[in-house]
Amino acid sequence: MKSMKLNDLCFFYHSGARARCVVGVVTVSQEWYKTDGEGEGVVDVKEVGTMRRMVDLKEMKKDDGLKGWGFV
Repeated sequence: MKSMKLNDLCFFYHSGARARCVVGVVTVSQEWYKTDGEGEGVVDVKEVGTMRRMVDLKEMKKDDGLKGWGFV
């Protein structure tokens, strides 16, 4: 998250127990900042849009066009 820059477009990934998939696209509205004194931090994002359908991580890993992306 520290490498995310202002206005970067990012996938919004739902990591719940039942569904692990991309559900939307967001843009970075505030770069990484600390939330406490122990190095924990967050990145603020703003919604760009929702996916027409949820896309599973397994499906994304099979897509050659996404090879080399941070989480793929």
